[in-house]
Amino acid sequence: MGTKEVPMIRADDRELGFVLTSAVHNALGRWAMPGRIVQFVTPLLPWLDSDALRSLDEHLTEALTVSKSGVPKPDEALWKGFLENVRQERTNRGEELYVSWHDRKTKLDFTDVSE
Repeated sequence: MGTKEVPMIRADDRELGFVLTSAVHNALGRWAMPGRIVQFVTPLLPWLDSDALRSLDEHLTEALTVSKSGVPKPDEALWKGFLENVRQERTNRGEELYVSWHDRKTKLDFTDVSE
């Protein structure tokens, strides 16, 4: 049996961001080893592109905002700490942080004004 080449993914590859955000989204709000996911992803945050970081910021912010309803989320403290790391990386890059639609001053108005 010959040796197999180990597949490699570069840290600066956009696909890495896709894979890591998918892992985080899957683990968020579940008992799917969130500690291991956060431990693995956190040191790679500087390598993720802005799209991946924005996605993480949005999903984590919304999930934690919804958890304010009094229903505890699994590992909420872990996710809050991870969100702080994501936001720090976005701040370091000069990116605008996501604001939950629950907390926005300007609310969406869906009344019909077509008349």
